[in-house]
Amino acid sequence: MNKWLYLDGYVEITFSHNKKECLLVNTLDSKKYILTNSDYQVIKKIHANEYSIKLTDNDCKDLNHLIKLFEDNSIGGLEESNDKPFIFYPIINIQRDIRKFKNLSYRDQGYNTLENLFELSVHIDGKNILLSDQILKLVYESEHSSIAKINLHITNFNSNKVEITEFINNLNSVAKHCSINISIDHTEYFAFSESIKDSQELVKNNISVLVDNQSFNKEILKEKGVDILFKISNESQYNHYSNFVVNSHIDYNFHLDIKNCNTDFLKEFVFLNKDEILDKIITKQNYDANKTLNKALFGKLVIKNNKVYNCETKGKVIAKLEDNKTLKELIYRALVDNNEWFLTRNKVKPCKGCIFKNTCPPITDYELEATQYNFCTV
Repeated sequence: MNKWLYLDGYVEITFSHNKKECLLVNTLDSKKYILTNSDYQVIKKIHANEYSIKLTDNDCKDLNHLIKLFEDNSIGGLEESNDKPFIFYPIINIQRDIRKFKNLSYRDQGYNTLENLFELSVHIDGKNILLSDQILKLVYESEHSSIAKINLHITNFNSNKVEITEFINNLNSVAKHCSINISIDHTEYFAFSESIKDSQELVKNNISVLVDNQSFNKEILKEKGVDILFKISNESQYNHYSNFVVNSHIDYNFHLDIKNCNTDFLKEFVFLNKDEILDKIITKQNYDANKTLNKALFGKLVIKNNKVYNCETKGKVIAKLEDNKTLKELIYRALVDNNEWFLTRNKVKPCKGCIFKNTCPPITDYELEATQYNFCTV
């Protein structure tokens, strides 16, 4: 009778071969185990041999601590049998549709392509020409997609109140299938609010006001149904704005001015530490997704300066609005091109050499803007 050391199929393994360490993640209870040196070598063999290896009696004695770890935590153990145990070890094949897309044109995809659109962001600058007809056409086509919301980022509203207001009213009549979120600077909020007051549909939607000046008009804090975004880059600004909302009932959040952020401030309030990463709940679905695609950026299209991008920051230009591409074509291009939708931590330094690359949150626009991917202290 042979003895086999095995790991259960719900245990995920991440290696850092340079450091000779690995991370075991039990995707049932999210508990994590870091193994190094000789234990790392054993896990490496287990991983290479379909999650089980044959042991001699001497091996069992030498690896008793590892056997105990597996059995005590219900992640594997020692089994006696003549044949190698058959274990459904984790293999993902999320990319099979992407490979199919690359061999077919967007016209052959049916509505499956549209199901990959979750969010659309439109940047409206009142000083520039707004190709509203083309945008409304894309929004109309998105009715058959999985889109949940449309974000409007409005600047220089006072430069072109009429056209922007007309576009928003038209958007409300077209986008019945998703919510509309509007972001506007605090200096233009009241003029904007006055312009759209007759649009009853818009009142139901979320409006965010970006505050980036400590002498902002405090009357904004009295507005109902408005979310305040305080733009901060250091602890002093954080404390200043916090004083205004400590006893208020307004909805507010903080928006990082990442280009001007103080490094110590980032480490104190933004960076994750090792304990926080180990405590993070990670499911099998999340782990698999983190290995393959970027959940923070996937499914989002951005229209800025009448060009379509695959993300907010440093995204790839997919097309120009004036090209009159269909929504299917745009999503198809975002799927088959190597871009930020698939920017995972196992593709960037220093994350690619870290055992936490598949358990950390996905890369965000903040990290792209800062061109720094390790917002952590590990």
